[in-house]
Amino acid sequence: MVDQRALASVASVEQRQIEYLYHRSSFGRPSSLAEARTIRSVRVPEPIGYSYSPTRARHRGQIACGNIRGGQGLVTPMTTITTEGFLGRLPADDAQALMERSRRRRLPAGSVLFLEGDDAHTVLFLLEGQVKILITSSAGREVVLDVLGPGEIIGELSAIDGLPRSATATALSPVEIATLRTSDFQALIEARASIARQLLVLVAVRLRSASRRQFELASSDALALVCGRLAHLAGDGRAELRVSMSQSDLAAWAGLSREAVVKALRTLRTLGWIESRNRDIVLLDVDAIRLRAEPGC
Repeated sequence: MVDQRALASVASVEQRQIEYLYHRSSFGRPSSLAEARTIRSVRVPEPIGYSYSPTRARHRGQIACGNIRGGQGLVTPMTTITTEGFLGRLPADDAQALMERSRRRRLPAGSVLFLEGDDAHTVLFLLEGQVKILITSSAGREVVLDVLGPGEIIGELSAIDGLPRSATATALSPVEIATLRTSDFQALIEARASIARQLLVLVAVRLRSASRRQFELASSDALALVCGRLAHLAGDGRAELRVSMSQSDLAAWAGLSREAVVKALRTLRTLGWIESRNRDIVLLDVDAIRLRAEPGC
């Protein structure tokens, strides 16, 4: 059964994100007080921070950036570039320019890259692994907005407009990230038009994705919603794929109760489309899962 509170929360948040992305597509600062209020009401994530709350850290787990200030875990400039995601869509020289100014590090699963409400000092590039973007209600309820994979950029909006992070980013698996100071990122956007152009493409893609997800929440059954999230994780792949995501995270992402997700996964195992290995979900028939995810199927 669809969790109505989660559905309403996701729909409300994503509607505000649509407005936010629309206003930010010009890469400018708010043009009016009304726009500024719209943007601040969205509150979308902070990167691997140089600023965090120790109090929140005790309740939310290890903050990944906690050792950066102290000089621990610093790494050499990045040289290897992924061919996926945002970085993969850039011309090679532009991707290289971003990476030459970045520093990379590896972090374990569960690391918090940044917290909702933190100030933005860096932009992150995900090189390996998966990161979930989530918001938390005052009652402690989590809603997963997206799951990002290799090559994707994280925290770019706050770096552009200077507003606090609007969500929290947490590593779902061991990750490798590259961090770039916002000042360097802004300078590269101004100097290289192709980077700014790809950011506009990213805004359009996320706008379309948010609109489609609202439609799915309103028109799909629980099984279709779970299949949709699994298909998203599979991307364009068709071979057997292992997914490291808890049932609770999957429920928060699909806008369902955990019980509904457990039932949907049981059905998929009965159909032979997935199987469980340790704590992972292995996708055996990605095409069937992708087809079942279509609304109305």
